[in-house]
Amino acid sequence: FRKTGSEWFVIPFIVLSGQMFGVLQSVALGVGISTMIFVSSFYRAGTVKFIANGLTIRSTIERHSEDNVWLDRNGDMIQTLVLQNYLFFGNATSVLKYISSMFDDIEVIDDSLLPPKPKYLVLDMSIVSGVDISAVDCFADVTSLCKTQGCKLLISGSSKMVRQALIAGGVKPASHPHMSF
Repeated sequence: FRKTGSEWFVIPFIVLSGQMFGVLQSVALGVGISTMIFVSSFYRAGTVKFIANGLTIRSTIERHSEDNVWLDRNGDMIQTLVLQNYLFFGNATSVLKYISSMFDDIEVIDDSLLPPKPKYLVLDMSIVSGVDISAVDCFADVTSLCKTQGCKLLISGSSKMVRQALIAGGVKPASHPHMSF
């Protein structure tokens, strides 16, 4: 594991502040700076690992030829976002903005390059380590957005802890028939 320049900066900063202010204050300052470095690098890592549609990825399940033909014709109406890391207000809001942009009405002359509005949105949370309440609120907004747009929301791979947090925050299939876990 290699340290970045900002991480190496903390060590002499703690030593110098220890000489000026005392050991306890310099350790507290070092913890504060290290926390800020961690949060900023965590935010830069991104929330969306990758984006795909039903044409670019397929499940490993064997399907009937009719189902494969349907997927070939309609795969671009299925959007998949693989999410990662711990989701909190800052990065969950960026996911909400991206999903909202999928449903924007854009005036274009040649729409052959634009994907259609999704009819199915799959949020793969298999590598999400956790969510806070503000992220749950963002996913409640995603649920409402999908409902108003006539899009079925599928949340897959979520851990028991993440699923419980979503359900506690009101993001549950029982109250939203257009979504499922």
